[in-house]
Amino acid sequence: MSPGFWSRRSRRVAEVDVEFEFELGLDESERHVVSVFELVDGMRSRITRPQELWDYGKAFERGGTRYRVAFKTIEILQALRSLNPQITPAGALVFDFLPPVLAFLRKRRDVRETEASSALKISDAPLQPLAIVDSRGSTYVLATRGTARTGCFVGASST
Repeated sequence: MSPGFWSRRSRRVAEVDVEFEFELGLDESERHVVSVFELVDGMRSRITRPQELWDYGKAFERGGTRYRVAFKTIEILQALRSLNPQITPAGALVFDFLPPVLAFLRKRRDVRETEASSALKISDAPLQPLAIVDSRGSTYVLATRGTARTGCFVGASST
């Protein structure tokens, strides 16, 4: 290194963690829809390409300020990315309902839920495998398999 390397003045850019907000809702197929918003200078703007924020250390500059995506936001984005979501043209992430992910998102202060999403209940009781066999004389046997939880049975039949 040259002797003047350490004495050079580099241009300092202010670095700020960007605050993000996530809005969690349901579509008509009861899949989750998550919209991502950045909160900068009191303005709330929808992110239309959330896949560009997935990388750790992502930063961008605006007006002499360098904005970086905070680790807490990366944590949420990576959890959503792991669900292999479809990304709508408006930038919303769409994925099938998964109770553990919903429970994780509900614990976050930067996630807002719509009424439809907040109406979903997550049971702490695990599902139990269940099979019901109904013999109809010598004609056929009806077997129904699925899972059971108190007051609920989800299954598929076959003959």
